[in-house]
Amino acid sequence: MNFTGYQLSAMTLLAAFASASDGHIDNDEIKVILAHLVSLTQDVTIATKLVDEARRRNISYDDAIEIVSTMSLEQKKYFCGFIASVIMSDRKITNDELKFWDNITIAANLPRMTLDEAFTFFANEHGIKVPNRNSSTSGQKIPFPP
Repeated sequence: MNFTGYQLSAMTLLAAFASASDGHIDNDEIKVILAHLVSLTQDVTIATKLVDEARRRNISYDDAIEIVSTMSLEQKKYFCGFIASVIMSDRKITNDELKFWDNITIAANLPRMTLDEAFTFFANEHGIKVPNRNSSTSGQKIPFPP
């Protein structure tokens, strides 16, 4: 999947917001963000620069939403899986994270899917095995052990 520099910056900023939506940024969430960015850019230096730019908020939240809203359907699906994997990486989903998910899917005109659906789509596209587990938190299935 190819993304422009602006799209990657927007995705990184929104991933940082997703990771902070529960009140703190977990190390596992940062690792997931970096891993996705390294996979997309094939360059650790560029991935690290994108995270640093997100920390400095070189683009606004509204600009990031606008950029993501103009991506293709396939890019949006990837983005949904990316955000779902960030939110789910600490293995607990809070109501604030669910609100963030609902808000971002509406604001950026993303495909309507649950976190579980987005993560499963993403995992299937990347050959990641998802445990067959259907625990739920506020209606969202969690594919991780507690």
